[in-house]
Amino acid sequence: MDPIETPRPPFWRALLLRFGVLYWALFAIPVIFEQITASSKLGGPVMDAWHAMVRWVGDAGFGVALDFTETGSGDRTGDWISLLCIAVLALVGSIAWAAIDRRRRQDARLREILRIFLRYTLAFIMLEYGLSKLFFGQFPPPGDYRLNEKYGDSSPMGLLWTFMGYSPAYVFFSGAAETLGAALLFFRRTTTLGALILFAVLTNVVLLNFCYDVPVKINSTHYLIICVVLLAPELRRLAAFFLGRPTPASFPRWSRALKYVVIAVFVYFPLRDSLDHPSLRQTWYSGYWMVSTFSRDGHDVSDATRWQRLKFEVDDDGPIARWRNADESYGDLYDVTFDDAKHTMRFAPSTRDTPTHATGPIDFTYTRTGDDLELRGTVAGHALDVHLTHLVTTNTPLMSRGFHWINEFPFNR
Repeated sequence: MDPIETPRPPFWRALLLRFGVLYWALFAIPVIFEQITASSKLGGPVMDAWHAMVRWVGDAGFGVALDFTETGSGDRTGDWISLLCIAVLALVGSIAWAAIDRRRRQDARLREILRIFLRYTLAFIMLEYGLSKLFFGQFPPPGDYRLNEKYGDSSPMGLLWTFMGYSPAYVFFSGAAETLGAALLFFRRTTTLGALILFAVLTNVVLLNFCYDVPVKINSTHYLIICVVLLAPELRRLAAFFLGRPTPASFPRWSRALKYVVIAVFVYFPLRDSLDHPSLRQTWYSGYWMVSTFSRDGHDVSDATRWQRLKFEVDDDGPIARWRNADESYGDLYDVTFDDAKHTMRFAPSTRDTPTHATGPIDFTYTRTGDDLELRGTVAGHALDVHLTHLVTTNTPLMSRGFHWINEFPFNR
């Protein structure tokens, strides 16, 4: 008897094994084939036939017309429907395969073949990403256009590309980790180590893709799942290694209660400080207010002493404010006291800063209408009338982009 043969496994395990083989073959082979034949036309007829089938499913099942023109996005509507087709075909094929192969004597061999298939295909894919980073092809340094545009005008994906490209050392380190993990997958004895490295790397990659709206969510998630599959047979040994029995302690039993008291104290204070952080203390006046009109003693002011903007924030000691003049110079720092009932605010020179030419206290009456604010008061013997508009940053591309499962085009700007 062939030593690799084993007793017939349960139907559900046989079905899951065959589903894994068919699913990963349908998913990974086109990806690899496309890379190998990118400069040739060998894969054209096959991919055209596949796209024709997916287009039919999209039209008949979802009423959408699919376009498979290359856009750089891997999360297009067509990619999601293509993934559905792969899953359905793999499920139907695995059911038929398991039903025909009733004895299933070669399942152990098939499992090894699947593991090898997963190792080599994931290694090939990760080598492509890793080597592109090692030679700085994926994240080039930010260019002149990027460095001269407004921060808020960038997209989440553009922000990611900028901070990655800024540091060649970090890009090189990322590529080295991906390349090393991929290389280790080529050898059976180092597969677990390679899968552990790639699991850490890909967990970070997947989170970046989801959190920064990078349209490679489908592929990167699959690669992370493959790491989990490769590590699954070793979970017990890994758990024993990382969670082994501690060295017996010779402390009295009451010390365990003291231990949890210390843990509670150590958790409480950082948690309290985090929940009371100044950045969480948002009020109606927090942020920047841009000056639209500025008059002194009834006359419009256009010289360097004209306010350009006014900023309010709340720190541990209360509200503070500082204005910025038209010549880019700053006013002094003021502590602010609000009286919402009387619609007044008092600016008092703050002791948290060394005043240079502060006057005060200054009493302003204010009128607020939505995002508009009017201040009236007397500063250094002159009557000021200032109209301001709250600077709303939530409508910038960076802050308003949000999360998208589907991206027909990468929004990288």
